[in-house]
Amino acid sequence: MNKRLYNIRSKISNALLLFILIGTFSACSFMEDERTDCPEECHIRFKYDYNMSLTDLTFINRNDYLPLNIILTDYKLELDLKSYPPIGGYAAAVSTTTDGYRCTFPGGGPFVITPKLIQLSSNSVVTNANWSFTYTDTSPSIFDKVPMLNNGEIKGTLKSSATGTALCTISVNVSTSENITRMLSYRVYISQN
Repeated sequence: MNKRLYNIRSKISNALLLFILIGTFSACSFMEDERTDCPEECHIRFKYDYNMSLTDLTFINRNDYLPLNIILTDYKLELDLKSYPPIGGYAAAVSTTTDGYRCTFPGGGPFVITPKLIQLSSNSVVTNANWSFTYTDTSPSIFDKVPMLNNGEIKGTLKSSATGTALCTISVNVSTSENITRMLSYRVYISQN
């Protein structure tokens, strides 16, 4: 009797396992990566709480987990730069890095950073944004005039012989609906080269 019950259980569990495997492999055919008819863009930014690469790991325990924050946002920051380089000097440039934006002002001198927030779903500039600008790095020694936010522009002056990088944070409060205000923060690295 026990052997017969064992055989029935074995056959049921094998059939169930086979059903699960077939369902798993056939479910992949329902997934599509095609987004040609999708009017909106979806941007995913991965944010790690600490810097760690897979080469730093010597092993992963069975119950270890690495926290991964996924932030889906409908907004994108654009920075317009103005500087006044010497004749024959390079123009200011902005580039994105893995953890923020890098603003480079070759030659030093006065500069202006104008942040613009773009809503991706409507492809329009957000006009009701409330901006703030702070230092997160306490080494303003590269500046002759420390940058300040005034009327939506960040103005400052770099020393002509400045070396190093200043880390700053640009934050913006955006009303996403009637009662919801969202704060978006971006790291900005300012340097001469």
